Amino acid sequence: MFHPFTDVRFIREEIGLGVVATRRLPRGTVVWVADPLDLSVSEAERDALHPLYQSALQRFGYRDEHGRWWVSWDHGRYVNHSCDANTLCGAHGFSVVTRDIEAGEEVTEDWAWNNRDLGVPCRCGAAACRGRVTRSDGHARLAQWERAMREVYPRVLEVEQALWDLVADKDLLRDELSGARPLATYAPLLMPLEG
Repeated sequence: MFHPFTDVRFIREEIGLGVVATRRLPRGTVVWVADPLDLSVSEAERDALHPLYQSALQRFGYRDEHGRWWVSWDHGRYVNHSCDANTLCGAHGFSVVTRDIEAGEEVTEDWAWNNRDLGVPCRCGAAACRGRVTRSDGHARLAQWERAMREVYPRVLEVEQALWDLVADKDLLRDELSGARPLATYAPLLMPLEG
């Protein structure tokens, strides 16, 4: 489920459609939550699909730590990659805003976390654009993303959350933030590079 203060709009010719904030989304806002209405298929089911469906999964979907392919039914499928993304998806089944997103600004995520190896040039336009999204990017950025999670996750409990009731691991997250258990990491989300 995607945040209600977002809309799908045309971004630019090189990018196409994207998700844009319709109101300011402060740092720490949960902007997307994994949803039981999303489509999920196993690797074997994906391999049995017509190549056009496989291509759609690659373009609009992501692979989880179990090798299942997912496609969001909502705005989530239109979130574009950025090498300087303003949201972060963690190991709790939600994405969180890492820096304030102003009304009219595009909501972006670094696709490297979700096992993408697109083989096409990146057109995000960020000053530090990597030029291409690869699975090795996720492994290279793991420590950076985990630092960012430790910094932004406490804000999740401080800002107003339109999607809070949909977050499945609220108690687990509270335990992690209180120090009762270690913060869940990205590591399980990243598929091995050789696979």
